[in-house]
Amino acid sequence: MAILDPDPHTAMPPIRTARVLLADDDTLLRDLLANFLREEPEFDVTVADDLNQTLAHLRGGPGFGVIVIGYDLPGSSQLDAYDAICSAAPNARIALLLNAAWPDVAFWTKAKNVAGFLPKTITGARLVQAIKAMASGQSIADTDFLNVVAEEHPLASRLSRREIEALACLVCGLSNKQIARRLNISEPTVKMHAKSLYRKIGAANRTQAAMIARQEGLF
Repeated sequence: MAILDPDPHTAMPPIRTARVLLADDDTLLRDLLANFLREEPEFDVTVADDLNQTLAHLRGGPGFGVIVIGYDLPGSSQLDAYDAICSAAPNARIALLLNAAWPDVAFWTKAKNVAGFLPKTITGARLVQAIKAMASGQSIADTDFLNVVAEEHPLASRLSRREIEALACLVCGLSNKQIARRLNISEPTVKMHAKSLYRKIGAANRTQAAMIARQEGLF
C-alpha cells in the first residue's frame, strides 16, 4: 500500500477515463469533493446519499472503476456497506472515507484489502491524486492510516513514531531525499532514524528492513 503523497502536484501515471462513484451522506463535503474530481477530464463522477442509492447506481449502468464510500453509510450497519458494494461491483477499486484513523477500522480495511483509506479532511487536490492512483491499480493510504495500523503491531513497540513513519516510507521504496521531503525533516535525520530502526528490528540495510516489515505484516 502506497502512502498518499502530501505534495498534490506529484505527477501520476496517465489513466483512461474512469467512472467514479462517491457515496456519503455529508452532502456538503461529498459535493465539494465531487466538484474537484469533475474538474479532471479523466473522471466521470456520480454521487450517492446512502447504500440503497449506491447499489442502484451500480446495478443501473456501466461499471465504476473507483468507488469511494463513507464509513457508516446510511442504509448499512457499520462496514457492511463494503461487503454489499463488493458483491455488486467485484472489479471496482473501493476506498473508505473516514473522519479518523481508528485502529479497529484500520486493521479491518487491511484484512479486507481495501484499495484506499482517505480522511474526510483530505483536500481536493490530494483526492484527485488518490483517485488517479487507485484507477491505475495502486492502493493508497494517508500517512495517518499507516501509522495507526503500525502502532498497534508488536514490531512497532520497538520503534519511535518517527521511525515507524520512516519505515513505512522505506517499504514504499522511497529514497532518503523523498523521505526527508515527505516527513519534513533533513536527510541526515532520515539516515539517523534509518540506522536506529535497522538496529531495533535486526536489519542490515533498507532492503532488509522493508522485507522484515512486510514479512511481519507491519505494512
